[in-house]
Amino acid sequence: MYLSMAEICILATYILYETGAHRVFSICIGRQMKQKMGVNKEFSRLAGCTSCAVGIASDYQNWYIAIVRNNTEKTSYHKLRALGYEVFLPIQEEVSIWKDGRKKKRDRILLPGLLFIHLTEKQRKEVVVLPYINKFMVNHAGAVNSNNRHPIAIVPTEQVEGLKFMLGDKSSTVNIEPLNLKTGDKVRIIRGNLRGLEGNVYQNSSGNSYIVIRLENLCCASVRVSLEEVAFV
Repeated sequence: MYLSMAEICILATYILYETGAHRVFSICIGRQMKQKMGVNKEFSRLAGCTSCAVGIASDYQNWYIAIVRNNTEKTSYHKLRALGYEVFLPIQEEVSIWKDGRKKKRDRILLPGLLFIHLTEKQRKEVVVLPYINKFMVNHAGAVNSNNRHPIAIVPTEQVEGLKFMLGDKSSTVNIEPLNLKTGDKVRIIRGNLRGLEGNVYQNSSGNSYIVIRLENLCCASVRVSLEEVAFV
């Protein structure tokens, strides 16, 4: 069962709120989810989901979303990599300019408190007991089983790869946006460093055009493009 990205945003926002990290510039709640589920009620329900996950009977690897404590994302990432797991932590380098003109580089974590891990179900059960992993995100939109447990959330591989590709172009700033955007035609970038990337085009209130990669209803990653650089798919 695939988890909607809007639900991931809701849970991630809750985690940031409870830990006092109110900088939710990169975690947003979709308007439709707020209207449909009720934010406060959904926060309470998602917060207690530590042991309500249904396993996935499969030997295939899927992209799961692990929840870790804020400010431990990099440490957890390196520990998992050292154990041989494939892990993705969405990070983009930013340059800050001080008042005296000096420049300082820093890494911006796009989805605080979350790690994407490529695992089989057996591996997931091994990882979830590690002391630095709080739990795996579950899909509350999925049907519960006889034990009233929800399915584990899975993010499609092509969406993870799309975000990786987008972050690989250091010349373009990637923004995480809520899913209350009006999307247009599906397009493919045909020029520049991001040539071959597919997504949907939208325009903001200023008339600027962006190409958007959706992460299964959780959120959107976007980069600004010129419409001359894209072609219809």
